[in-house]
Amino acid sequence: MNYCRLRMVDLDAFSKLSPICIIRFEDKDEILVFPTVTSDMVFVQSFKSLTAELFNASGIKLQTLAVNRNASFDMRKYPSGIYYVRLASENKTYKIVKW
Repeated sequence: MNYCRLRMVDLDAFSKLSPICIIRFEDKDEILVFPTVTSDMVFVQSFKSLTAELFNASGIKLQTLAVNRNASFDMRKYPSGIYYVRLASENKTYKIVKW
């Protein structure tokens, strides 16, 4: 089970929190990489053990993580720009925008 809550911020800096939602994932083969637009963290969730790699837009590998259910990339140490999370064993790549 996963819990989710959104924080919505208006242009005038007024913010409000949504109610907490419960999310159940039934597909044990599903792999999630989120959020794809962030300023701090990118999370990788998988019921399979796999390796996730973070690349910058020039193709330079910045970090490698072993994913056993949950792992995260700390994007705060990198400048704003385009990044890619690659899951080589799944032949999948996810585009990440760091602002």
